[in-house]
Amino acid sequence: MSDINEGRLLNRVRIHISRLRATLEPCKVSITSVDGGYVLRLPPDTVVDVTEFKRLARQGRAALQGGRHHETAKLLKIADQAWRGSALTGFTGRYFQAEADHLEQLRVDTIADRIEAALALGHHAQVTEELHELIRDHPLNERFYGQLMLARHRAGYSGEALQVFADLREELVDKLGTDPSPALQALHEQILRQAPSLGVVTPASQTPRQLPARPRAIVGRQAELKEIRVALEQREPLVVISGPGGIGKTALALEAAHQISGEFSGGVLFTDEPENPATVLERFLRAMGAADIPAGISERSALFRSLLTGRRVLIVMDNVTGVQQVRPILPGDPGSAVVVTSRSPLTSLRSSRTTLGPLPADAARGLLARGARNGDPWQEHEAAKRVVEYCAGIPLAMDIAAAKLAAKPHWTMKQLADLLGDHTTMLDTLSHDDRAMRPVLAGDYETLSPAARSLLRKIGYLGAKVIDVWMAAEVEDVSEAEAMRRLDELTDAHLLRAELDGDRSLYYCHDLILAFGRERALDEDDPAVLADAANRGFPISGDGCGRALLSR
Repeated sequence: MSDINEGRLLNRVRIHISRLRATLEPCKVSITSVDGGYVLRLPPDTVVDVTEFKRLARQGRAALQGGRHHETAKLLKIADQAWRGSALTGFTGRYFQAEADHLEQLRVDTIADRIEAALALGHHAQVTEELHELIRDHPLNERFYGQLMLARHRAGYSGEALQVFADLREELVDKLGTDPSPALQALHEQILRQAPSLGVVTPASQTPRQLPARPRAIVGRQAELKEIRVALEQREPLVVISGPGGIGKTALALEAAHQISGEFSGGVLFTDEPENPATVLERFLRAMGAADIPAGISERSALFRSLLTGRRVLIVMDNVTGVQQVRPILPGDPGSAVVVTSRSPLTSLRSSRTTLGPLPADAARGLLARGARNGDPWQEHEAAKRVVEYCAGIPLAMDIAAAKLAAKPHWTMKQLADLLGDHTTMLDTLSHDDRAMRPVLAGDYETLSPAARSLLRKIGYLGAKVIDVWMAAEVEDVSEAEAMRRLDELTDAHLLRAELDGDRSLYYCHDLILAFGRERALDEDDPAVLADAANRGFPISGDGCGRALLSR
């Protein structure tokens, strides 16, 4: 090239660079001369579609490998949206063609990752059409064939899955003279054997949706409800909701399950009779479409885990009494989750735990006001405060009290408070239609050892609202070490509340428990035994006992 022509070309380049600088200046993009060439510099916070796509693809792959399928689907859906046609359209030459091919392969791999996450979430029907289109565009991509085989098999169409494999084998033999990969041949063999590990699912019309009706609006438990939802959204496999009877565990579990059930495409299983895990597994397996159910609990548990593979199923177990009822039900696949309600926190299980205590006073008053329906319950403000106090912040007790007022419009709030304030009439008053506090407290009582039951009866009989280890030892005529064991058992069962007072522990018992303990004492204990216990440990009772104790 002559010097004149070279000079003209350089001038032309400089003119175009000058125009380009002027065009890009508002975008804060600079072009500088470096070593006889030019460098385009972008602002630090500039987002370029190709770098954003690669970032999302990396994060999506990492989430997939970590079993976080919802996160994978979300990230890779955004990555898909970064594409607006073929890569580097309008650019020619070997460099650009090689880069375009690399980006296209990355896009194909990212689509396959997204579909793998969708299959893990149980979205078999949603990806079937897309997979057919992808196979038409990529007729030798074995990963798409394998995903289509799995999707049709899990949707209940194993014959179609096997035909997909036959089509691929014909395509490979015709064009490459080879057979499908060993991994795909292994998948073909598993489908032929109907291997449980593939997670065969029933058609959508048979997907179990066993949740009972939604409870009334939850009052005073919004923080706990959020805590449970967050745990499930973060793929916590086990959530335990614990607390005493009547505290609202079932209502909270059902509300949380209803709110998040849409995230579990594989369905929702429910039991409120978890005593026999073998029976529970049989019911769950039948609900999931299993025809031949093994006899042994270990085999049933293994089959249940196999059927859960690749599905996202929510399992709600109400009224669990021990870890042995939960362990056989726990899924092995990270997609499913179990929500358990129990009086015990089940601390030997690794789980997210939410422990329910009494409702805050304002929430308890709101529950009473909502249920009464016979005028403003606050016309007798002091009486209403007493009702809330006697119900001890227990939602079931508040609901029953409100229903009682609604059923008896001639009652005043003061009449209700007076009946609740008498331990001889309290539990009869907290009974309406098919709901009552007495059987709930009996459920707590039955979980106790005979020794702890004995102490609870004595506490109730003598109306001891406050007690310490020394007094418990006296009334039961046992050592202080044994008395402490019994008191701690009652505390673990939520029947007493323990607080540290200086160098000793005080145990508080609310009126509902006192009334129940008194009933049981009169029914189960010899009067002479009760009199002897009173003489040993309780020269006075009730609030007076508490004052005497605190003055020691």
